[in-house]
Amino acid sequence: MPSTPKFNGLSEVLLFPLSGFVARELGLHFPPERWPDLNRGVARAAQELGYTDAASLAAQLLSRPVPRPTMRALASHLTVSDTYFFRERSIWDALETGILPELLRSRPNSKRRLRFWSAGCASGEEPYSLAIQLHRLLPCFQDWDVTILATDVNLRSLGCAARGEYGRWSFRETPPGAPENYFEKLDGGRFRVADCIRNCVRFSYLNLAQVGLSWPCADIAGMDLIFCRNVLMYFAPRSAVKAIAELHRCLNEGGWLVVGAAENSLIPFSEFDAVRFDGAVLYRKKGAAQPAEKALTASTPAQPAVTAVSHLDFAGGPANGKTETSRGKNQCAPLKQRPAGGNEADLPEAAPAERMARLARAYADRGQLDHALAWCDRALAVAKLDPTLHYIRATILQEQDRIEEAMASLGRTIYLNPRDVLAHFALGHIYR
Repeated sequence: MPSTPKFNGLSEVLLFPLSGFVARELGLHFPPERWPDLNRGVARAAQELGYTDAASLAAQLLSRPVPRPTMRALASHLTVSDTYFFRERSIWDALETGILPELLRSRPNSKRRLRFWSAGCASGEEPYSLAIQLHRLLPCFQDWDVTILATDVNLRSLGCAARGEYGRWSFRETPPGAPENYFEKLDGGRFRVADCIRNCVRFSYLNLAQVGLSWPCADIAGMDLIFCRNVLMYFAPRSAVKAIAELHRCLNEGGWLVVGAAENSLIPFSEFDAVRFDGAVLYRKKGAAQPAEKALTASTPAQPAVTAVSHLDFAGGPANGKTETSRGKNQCAPLKQRPAGGNEADLPEAAPAERMARLARAYADRGQLDHALAWCDRALAVAKLDPTLHYIRATILQEQDRIEEAMASLGRTIYLNPRDVLAHFALGHIYR
């Protein structure tokens, strides 16, 4: 009898039910192509929790109720936490010149209340970016009741977020002037978020996959805007649909949902109106008092005009004089249909696996290898016998220095297409 295949120590006998357990408890999607990733995460969690090996932890996860500290340790090793300030500038331009000014105009003096939620906040750059943007838009910030809730399933990331200390890499797409105006400079080229910004954000643990079980519903109801970017792309399809329904319930009528560019084409948002801005697509909860294309351009004579600094210019600080009215530059128009692609340019209609493969290539070209691998694995879950997908996966793994796994993917490519010259060449190069 042939021996059971191994993936860095865990057999398929354990990995198959373990992937189902993780999908059920954390919502995370680990098809067979990603079992090596699952094994590595479990092994790291086992080491942190003091288990002798990954198999011992896996056996406990599958055989009895799991203690909360164990699940939280596992989550911290299975989730991706890479982010940075003002990620995807087109999103922040849309907020700056359209959505936030309209929210401010819609609140009379007696109801100066705003509620925001960063769901899947990772190490905190996203909610802090929002707090900075609000500080720049609101000259009398202290007169407003502003809530910025930031949640994540990764306790280690939440600890980093609460400390609010970051290196230069977190500012790789931040406009000039932001670190100097909103951060305290530390030794070693690091920065700490200013107290006036850090005090605006409240961090909390929340598992988006556990709908109805661990969501603090009283805290997250009535949101004006929810960020949930590059989170649902890692979810199993059923978990993603449930989470979207719950996010929809947590929004005010006409409230906004912001997701990652790659999630636009592969996850249904049927209960939302898709609204296109310059370089970005956001989703608005149906039922707004005005049509989406009119709501952001309507004037309100009773309220003073709200101005916005265009293109996130931080060079002069919060009051630099470079302002323009929020109407005109980034006016939004409703989409008749959801764009087919998740990149900045719309992808043509294609089979789901092909579209996911294109997303994988796009992320790989940007150097976002974890995202690239995740989309490649999802494509393989649909089209397991496509040699091109196995070749793409091999190139991503090779870039990550995961040579043995890259060789295995190249071997599958050659098995499925023995005439693939590039796969033969790549495998020969590795052996050499």
